Amino acid sequence: KLREMTTLVVDPVAHKVTMITTACIFIKFFGTLMIQGGARFRGSTRPPEDQLFKALAKKTPQDFGLSGAGVSAKAKENDIRWQRIVQNDLENIPLGLIIAWGSMFTAYSPSAHCYLLVTWAVARLLHTVFYAKAVQPHRALAWGVAVGCVFGMLGNGVVGILGY
Repeated sequence: KLREMTTLVVDPVAHKVTMITTACIFIKFFGTLMIQGGARFRGSTRPPEDQLFKALAKKTPQDFGLSGAGVSAKAKENDIRWQRIVQNDLENIPLGLIIAWGSMFTAYSPSAHCYLLVTWAVARLLHTVFYAKAVQPHRALAWGVAVGCVFGMLGNGVVGILGY
């Protein structure tokens, strides 16, 4: 019995938008990691061997935050805040990108795919800014918009693959 073959046709604009958005999200995530690294030094929560980086440690003992010696409450709060920002990115960005790339191949509407993807990326960026600045309800709204966009991309991809 012969199996049916599927030919994938990718809208060139959707492909470009998906690749550029992926690059932007990666740069945003890398920047977030760099900021978090600095916050960890100021919060004294890096491993002891990182004391070697004296310029970054600035006389703050690095001991995974166990002693708390010489660390202000503000530095601890900032450290935890950036850890949570990174954790939220790790919980949301990978699945968002998987759905974005998967739905790009099957999108019922390539235009909707592009709008949803760019809106998702902007919402993820705003979520990070609002989280860093401790702004509510803006942070929650940005998160909700981003999640809604992922569901929108998922629906657009499923409708496209089912041929409606």
